[in-house]
Amino acid sequence: MRKVKAPAGGDYELSLSVRAVAQVVMADYCPRCGYLLKFLHDAYPYKMPFPGVFSVLDSVSKDVCCDFVYRLSRLPAAYRAGPVRGIAAAYTWQTFGWTYLVVDLKGTKHRVRVQGAPDVLVRLAGKRTDHAGRPATNPIAIYDNKTATLTAGQDALFPFYVAQVGGYSDIAERMGLGTCCKRGIVYWQPKATECDVDVGYEECEREQKYYKDAVKIQETKGACWFEVEMKDVTDDFRTNFPNLVQIAFQNLWATKVPAGRAGCKNCDAIDALVHLATTKEPLEISHYI
Repeated sequence: MRKVKAPAGGDYELSLSVRAVAQVVMADYCPRCGYLLKFLHDAYPYKMPFPGVFSVLDSVSKDVCCDFVYRLSRLPAAYRAGPVRGIAAAYTWQTFGWTYLVVDLKGTKHRVRVQGAPDVLVRLAGKRTDHAGRPATNPIAIYDNKTATLTAGQDALFPFYVAQVGGYSDIAERMGLGTCCKRGIVYWQPKATECDVDVGYEECEREQKYYKDAVKIQETKGACWFEVEMKDVTDDFRTNFPNLVQIAFQNLWATKVPAGRAGCKNCDAIDALVHLATTKEPLEISHYI
């Protein structure tokens, strides 16, 4: 959440990530925590660094999708995209975005630049229809890859993922990239190899298996399998996402700190830290958990 130079020059506009906007749909979203994190630039105290291996695995899923498109003119079967004409232009977080008009509680209009970058954005081949069943001009598909096992915990995050991919779709259409006809959340679930560790990884089969529905990524020793599973996104993103931008703006740029969500453990932890810093007396342990 910051100010960026407006594309046409002159005035500055506020900036949000697609992720920050999508968070407001979560049942456990806390306006107070979101507001405080805005001023901390997400660098909250005692934050643990994110393991780099996850970003590597995310890159693998994107690379495999590109490889399928370039070699076979399609995505892996789990994506259910059908024939593909090619990868859309390579967009980065800085270049993929749109400026939305929002209104504060006083009725003043503001510009909010919402930015992000979808994991997979492809141009579809053949005749396609949009979410309303109308023939689509320049059909595209957008997917968000998740390197995670599909569990109950991931199901709880699904509304957030839906809002996120809906935001990418809305921005893509507003940028004139095409009509979004297919959207999905794709789970790349790492699986262990069947190698016998007593024999040694050197004896594992090492032939490449890119062109099977279960994608196998191999290294010098051993192998890593991914089971790929997709959940479709069918909501009307053109109506929902601009409303989410408005809600996020009113929460994050409120004139005073919003009230926290009842039962928010993060709010309890913040209050405990403030109490400890000001009185030098720790609260009972029950206040921290």
